Amino acid sequence: MKPKRSLVVDQSLAMAGFAVGEHDPDLPVSYGVRGRLLSRGVLEPGKGDAVERSAILRTDLIELGRKYAVDELVAEDTRYIAQKSANTNHSMALALAAVQGAARALGVPTYYQNPSSIKADAAGDGKADKDAMKAAARTLWGVANLADDNEADALCGL
Repeated sequence: MKPKRSLVVDQSLAMAGFAVGEHDPDLPVSYGVRGRLLSRGVLEPGKGDAVERSAILRTDLIELGRKYAVDELVAEDTRYIAQKSANTNHSMALALAAVQGAARALGVPTYYQNPSSIKADAAGDGKADKDAMKAAARTLWGVANLADDNEADALCGL
């Protein structure tokens, strides 16, 4: 059976965390997961307006998806995040549209994860803070250094 490759995105138009992993049920459990981490990091769509940054994020995700031949894109379900302003709602909608557009361009499905569920599964608390999520990412994947909390969130969602 071919291992499934996932591109997990902690989507944002400012700095989006990503992780690419290969889930293989035949591999032994290592660092709490059954699979391999292929890539991780952050995507910085730049300083343009929100629509331009969304287009850049979409392009970057398509490039990652093609490079690693992913079978699915996984994103945070931002409907569960309380937004502070209309501008934030607009930016989050554009970031989600970038993920959906990338998945369509790659011909793969998009799956959504509740952020509280990711936190509960990874850190044991659905309201875990950024430091707890970084610690969980280090424990789950055995990584020493993280670019930021966006990368940690993506790793924990993998």
